[in-house]
Amino acid sequence: MNIYKATDLIQRLPLIDAFLTYVYTRDVLDGRKWDSWQIFDGIMMLKERRICLNRARGGSKTLDSADFLAFLALRNNETFWIAATNYQLKNCKKYWNANSFIISFNPNSTRNYCLTILYQTIEFVCATDGNIRGPRKNVIVFDEMAQIKWTLFENTLGIYNGMDDVGDGIFMIMISTPILGSTFHKVSVIYVTITRRWYWMSWFKVNSVNEAKRVMTASKFAQEFMCDFISLEGVIFENNINIGICPYELETNVYYGSDPNPREGYCVVGIQYAINHNAIAIVYVKNFGGGNAGKLAMLKFLLEKSKLHTTSIEIEENGVGGPIVDEFLAMTDNFISKFWKAQDKVEVVNDIVRHEIWIPTDQQYSDAREKKWMRETRDQISNLSWSKDGNQVDKPSDKTWHFNDSFLHACHKNLMVGIEAY
Repeated sequence: MNIYKATDLIQRLPLIDAFLTYVYTRDVLDGRKWDSWQIFDGIMMLKERRICLNRARGGSKTLDSADFLAFLALRNNETFWIAATNYQLKNCKKYWNANSFIISFNPNSTRNYCLTILYQTIEFVCATDGNIRGPRKNVIVFDEMAQIKWTLFENTLGIYNGMDDVGDGIFMIMISTPILGSTFHKVSVIYVTITRRWYWMSWFKVNSVNEAKRVMTASKFAQEFMCDFISLEGVIFENNINIGICPYELETNVYYGSDPNPREGYCVVGIQYAINHNAIAIVYVKNFGGGNAGKLAMLKFLLEKSKLHTTSIEIEENGVGGPIVDEFLAMTDNFISKFWKAQDKVEVVNDIVRHEIWIPTDQQYSDAREKKWMRETRDQISNLSWSKDGNQVDKPSDKTWHFNDSFLHACHKNLMVGIEAY
């Protein structure tokens, strides 16, 4: 197709027909592929005029914004693209360069412009108060709206005042991945919102999404891939913990975990998984004490358990755990040692959170020490939280976590690596 003939059609045809002509021409000339839902969203933008597009991370937000602006610029609209960060401005360059309708791109530190083949101007800026000023525009696109301040959004509303009769009239497109309580969250309640979760995108592969789900916190995944406005912080196991005897039949295998802590005491937690139910029962908790005596008592206990074919043991080898692992390795190789990074904790917590957690009551123990250990275990697990950014497990340094960490290591059935004892 001749690009100038296509441009002539884009200018003369009714709005939606012109958009479909633009989509077809971009495909033919530039190989720009469109999912059907992207074309639908484009048509909805033209119909609704003020609209929010809530999309998963990697959901073609910047590319689609660039195409929408180029199309409307070709129809003699006054276009303005507002990016949340300078990175987005730079990242957009590759999209302009790959668009046959665009002939130049001239970024600078303040106001940025690119030109269409008919020398219409597309203006774009980073979202700072000093950059949001005239001249007035009838088309405004906010890219990553969730990162833009509410006051800045309010300041832009005057930019399109009185522009109803310019070009195709006023358009305000707000596109973003969601953040709870953000400007985007607020405007999504006011304007029509189209949500596109990861499974709408043909370029997303299930294996890659599953990998992201495995290493991200559940709330972070819900935000980034499922487009949920959700709190990223808060107690992790708030809805998982049950006090009492697990009502389900349990597997024979017992999984033990230990995060060596000479100051708080060398602890071991043992758990069993339920058969045909997503449930975990804590069946053993003990603090063997601190110092060398506590360490040797714990190693002796674990050595005896390692001889059983229905036992699996995991010990953390970070920090003081390294020498413990070396000592235990001299006794047996029938265990797992795990060097934990922050993301490994997220992975195991994401697995645990899919289960009910059953913790015995005080009445199930006659020994006062056992009651105390189980109560401490319950309290520590109950208070485990996500960090504010939703990316990590939050464990404030002013609290003790020796039972909780040993519990996390005990829950290694679905994440096992290394040598296992069955």
